[in-house]
Amino acid sequence: MIVARSKARGTASLLRYNLSRASLLDAVPTAERDFLATESQEWAAKQQVYVLEATRLMQALQEKGIASLPLKGAALMLGNYYPLPGLRSAVDIDLLVAPSEADAAFAIAEALGFVRYHVPKPVRVPLPLPHELRHLPIMRGPHGVLMEMHYRAFHDLRTGRDFTFADMQPRATTRNDVLLPAAEDIALHLIQHSIVDLGSAYTAWRTLADLHFLFAAEPQTREKLLARADEFQLRSAATLALETLQVLEDVRVEHASSFVRMLLDAAIGEAMSGTMEAARLFEYLDLRQQPVAKLRHLYALLTAAKTGDHVAAAHQPASKLKRAIRLLRNFHWQGVTVADMRRVLALRKIALRK
Repeated sequence: MIVARSKARGTASLLRYNLSRASLLDAVPTAERDFLATESQEWAAKQQVYVLEATRLMQALQEKGIASLPLKGAALMLGNYYPLPGLRSAVDIDLLVAPSEADAAFAIAEALGFVRYHVPKPVRVPLPLPHELRHLPIMRGPHGVLMEMHYRAFHDLRTGRDFTFADMQPRATTRNDVLLPAAEDIALHLIQHSIVDLGSAYTAWRTLADLHFLFAAEPQTREKLLARADEFQLRSAATLALETLQVLEDVRVEHASSFVRMLLDAAIGEAMSGTMEAARLFEYLDLRQQPVAKLRHLYALLTAAKTGDHVAAAHQPASKLKRAIRLLRNFHWQGVTVADMRRVLALRKIALRK
């Protein structure tokens, strides 16, 4: 069960690493041990390709006068924050550029052999609301690596503020010949992506591992993260992440607060899909925060109003009725339980508390 869940959450290599450190690898059944070994070898090889592709693209952009920053997994790989190659999995390369440079950066990527990639059907992903859109169409590189060109790391609906390249660039540093975001900016983005945005709750466990290695490499990042989170009214979310990480590092789950237990349940529990579906329902229907803005965004979604990102147009059916039907059908209603709704409501309350 543990091996299966680690595979689903992209942490199989990390599981093997920790089992080996604890001298427990020999106790794992042969089939599972072989699987973990294969995953570790494959991800070590994949990381080399990811790093080469990200570096090649960033250097090509720089040659054209466009600065870029890697996000999430790409930043952690390029920064060598994990102790061994392959311990950090990733679905794609995420690069952040200034909004005014996004289209030009996309064209440069195309010139390097990246082509638009259409997610194979069937896909059951709810339509994104306009404020959730943050990148141009997904691309696939000549070596099979997927890439997303971001024009914002995230948008905070409560404040109407974007977390953008301009926010990150002054703190960025050069490491291994590429420009990297500050560790606290990497951490804040990861927390928003997987703990505030519970629609990506499946990555929360990996995010906790990311934070562990970020802090191990740069211990001062903890305090810097809290100060950075204050700027975006995300201190509660950052504090929850830090408390959860501390419980895991101290191996004292029995003393964890109810909120920490909820986050851990969302991160590694069996009800992961239900939590994510419930989070999406709240994103559409919870009108307690910025109700006018949310209603306006829903209306824009149904009317295919211009959102500033042509990703939206590629995902929207022809008529308002079809859009509404698709929006409703893309939820796995049977998979959402009362417990999921309570968990999401509680986590949203604590994570978004001012």
